Amino acid sequence: MSLIMAYVVAVAVVVLAVALRLALTAVGVKAPFLLITTAVVVSAWYGGIGPGLLATAIAALSTAESFVPLSADEVVSLLVFVAEGVLITWLAASLRDSNARRGAILTNALDAIVTLDHRGRVLEFNLAAERTFGHDLAQARGRELAALVIPAALRESHRDVFVGGGRPGASGALDRRVEVTGVRADGIEFPMELAVTRIETHGRPTFTVHLRDISDRKAAEDAARREEALRSVTTLAAATAHEINNPLAVVVGNLELLSMSAGADQPSRRHIDRATTAARRIQSIVASMRRITRLEIVDAVDASPQLPDMLDIRRSSESESEPERS
Repeated sequence: MSLIMAYVVAVAVVVLAVALRLALTAVGVKAPFLLITTAVVVSAWYGGIGPGLLATAIAALSTAESFVPLSADEVVSLLVFVAEGVLITWLAASLRDSNARRGAILTNALDAIVTLDHRGRVLEFNLAAERTFGHDLAQARGRELAALVIPAALRESHRDVFVGGGRPGASGALDRRVEVTGVRADGIEFPMELAVTRIETHGRPTFTVHLRDISDRKAAEDAARREEALRSVTTLAAATAHEINNPLAVVVGNLELLSMSAGADQPSRRHIDRATTAARRIQSIVASMRRITRLEIVDAVDASPQLPDMLDIRRSSESESEPERS
């Protein structure tokens, strides 16, 4: 709405109200002064303070013109009317701006914001709520919020989370954040966080519910836990490899000395060689573990270091031991 249009509307409304009042007065009908006051309120609500003050001035001038010359009482009454017009204009414009700011906040909020009546039924459903759950305001208004955003299997147990099943003050999420499972219009479930605020009115209370999709946060937390777990395993593997490697080197060295000192035809030579092969295989596994521990893990989800195939090692060991069993 342009500023010029606001002033045009203000002039048109107040002129219409004055003309109607004068016409009723001319035919002997005492027109209520509320007609003029209503014109001022409409002008201020539609256009703001400027158009409202213009409407007040036009109404005051038309009233003064009708009673020239003015008596002292009429001057006082005219001044009172002007003061009332200014006050009404300020109040109407302030209320209009307040509603505009509130509407802008609801419209531009990143979180889903829903206003409920005392029974938990939707009164307002902002754009973020429409995007999050896939229901528009026309579909949501008048319906129970639990039936819109909670999976059917969990609905009964979560119904009291919103407004305590219609019992004011019994809400499980009143003035605190809780995590529940939400559902979109297409049936896809996701984790969400909600908080309920109670709004006291002269009648029954209403409730404002803030809902937030926390799927991304949960995924990030899961990834962080997996990365931490992988780092713990890596640290353990490094310590284990270090503790095994030193005594294993001593074992392999002594087995090689025994193998060199034993004659080629001695029965013990075969057992020594088999033990040496097994020890070197263990060394290979330990070396693989040490290489893994030197990897710099950038993303725990994508990082997938390959451990030696323990099944192949076991099968190889069993095949080597077959001649001995036979």
